[in-house]
Amino acid sequence: MDSSHNLQENFSQIATFKTQIAELKSQIPFVLDNFKKYYVLHNKSPANNEYSQTFSNVETNMETMNSKIFTIERALEKHIDVLNKKLMILNKKIKFERERNGILKKQYKSVYSKEEGSAGMIDEYREMYNMNYLHNFDMAMGVILAIYITTTMFTMKIMVSTE
Repeated sequence: MDSSHNLQENFSQIATFKTQIAELKSQIPFVLDNFKKYYVLHNKSPANNEYSQTFSNVETNMETMNSKIFTIERALEKHIDVLNKKLMILNKKIKFERERNGILKKQYKSVYSKEEGSAGMIDEYREMYNMNYLHNFDMAMGVILAIYITTTMFTMKIMVSTE
């Protein structure tokens, strides 16, 4: 909320600067025309107090406008400096968040690959277990069959020899 408030404040200050500049821009042609007119009249007849007084007023108006322009210029420079400082801070925060994002991506990939790796290992071990189970079952059946065959042969030999 702080940063959005600051952005709105910055935009309102920019609008204020634009308004002030537009006001001065609209006044400059009128003041310059008066200055040219009364400069010529004042220099043609420097003894005329009315022309001298009017020229002095126009000159004061130009100085006032010049000081307003200077004030706006200084305020703009200060505003730009403040914005630059804020942008530097934001830039540092963005760099930090990018680095953090990179670390989190690596951790995610690591966890995801471990999950896939462990799932693959589980499948491999399940397959190995099934193969060993079948192998052991075959061995057990073979041993039972061998015992049965051996026993039957010995019992037949015993029966044949007793006869």
